[in-house]
Amino acid sequence: MITVSESVAYFNVITAIVVLIVMFTLLIMSVKYRREFREHYPRLASAYDWMILAWLGFSLAKFTVLPVELMEGDLLNLSNSTVHQLEALCNIICGVALALLTYGWFHLLKEMLVHYELVPVVELSGDGGTEKMVPGLYIVGVKNGLSLLKKLIGGRAVVIISRTPPVFFKNTLGIEKSPVLWLTPIGGKDTVHPRRLEYLTHLLVQFMRRNDAEKVIYLDGVEYLITENGFIPVFKFLANIKDHAVISNTVILVPIDPKSIGEKEFRLLTREFEVLSNQS
Repeated sequence: MITVSESVAYFNVITAIVVLIVMFTLLIMSVKYRREFREHYPRLASAYDWMILAWLGFSLAKFTVLPVELMEGDLLNLSNSTVHQLEALCNIICGVALALLTYGWFHLLKEMLVHYELVPVVELSGDGGTEKMVPGLYIVGVKNGLSLLKKLIGGRAVVIISRTPPVFFKNTLGIEKSPVLWLTPIGGKDTVHPRRLEYLTHLLVQFMRRNDAEKVIYLDGVEYLITENGFIPVFKFLANIKDHAVISNTVILVPIDPKSIGEKEFRLLTREFEVLSNQS
């Protein structure tokens, strides 16, 4: 007959094995979704990796002392010296894992506490630009989008989001302080991942609400956003920022090549947003 102490020992062994299985399962899931996490949150990617390594360390530490727990359940025989060695090894691994976790945690806090904002800056003098337009979102041709932007930029605060690196717009428009964001999966300063539509929405809405001054947003690369996210999410994103533009004295220019998206999709865009043609 099994005594109470033996029952407790067996229960502890079973619990230890279950905990170990759960820990390695979570580790495998973390590695499985690592790429997706890095794509959506590139600034937090390093912290995520450090925490995965820390979790691996804690899992290995738990695995190291499993023989000791099996011995306590009379399922394995170990000498006292072996037990001490395993416990010492466990403590060392736990210490390394704790250091990794601490580093990853501080890195996470550092990135999360960085408050990135698009600050409206009027760099080029003027009275609202040579082109007067009602606030809202407009679809323009790819070839004439930049020329129209040049007409609007005088006297207006501008922000540019594009697949083209920022240096092109800074040199072409003669701007230095105006924010220019590069749509790219490569993390870094003045970049935004194409799949982070919610984050991009937050930045643009924040920009539009900062003050009542006239503003213009040049959103280039919508075809790329559609490729990365699908048409419906991008359509909703455009409709959302359009509504904010109307009440925030902002003109949004969206260069699109009709041939680069489906005919049905382009018709939906033209029903919701005004199309400007023959702008030069």
